[in-house]
Amino acid sequence: MQLHIFRGTETGTAEIVLAALPDHPNAKKGIISRSDFAQQTLLQRELGSETRALTEANFQLHDFAPAQTLEIGGRESVLLAVQNGLGIAPVSLEEVGTTDPVLILHCADFRTHGEIHIACLANRLHIPIVKSVFAIERNKTNDLR
Repeated sequence: MQLHIFRGTETGTAEIVLAALPDHPNAKKGIISRSDFAQQTLLQRELGSETRALTEANFQLHDFAPAQTLEIGGRESVLLAVQNGLGIAPVSLEEVGTTDPVLILHCADFRTHGEIHIACLANRLHIPIVKSVFAIERNKTNDLR
């Protein structure tokens, strides 16, 4: 069995926010305090998720603890759970579509950011579309310097 090596590059960062229903009590402010967070059900992604790891570290650092936590696998499932009123969930702002019926909340005391990467198996780098994507990213990065 041949071991495939990944090639990739960081393309930027994205803020991780809390998705909530539009009628959430903190909707008007768009900010959730430590005390309000302590009354919430937090819907977390699966173990191994960067979103989960980053938010758990920041929640612990800033003493944000929910009333309860429910683990749900996958970003789409977490957003569906929010839409069905099961709680609030950390999601990358980039993952929230304009048609998703959710509201964005920020934690009052801190912000969390994750990295965005593009990656590909090294033995696929010769494929024209893959070459184009990496070339576009390389040019974008060079233009920002």
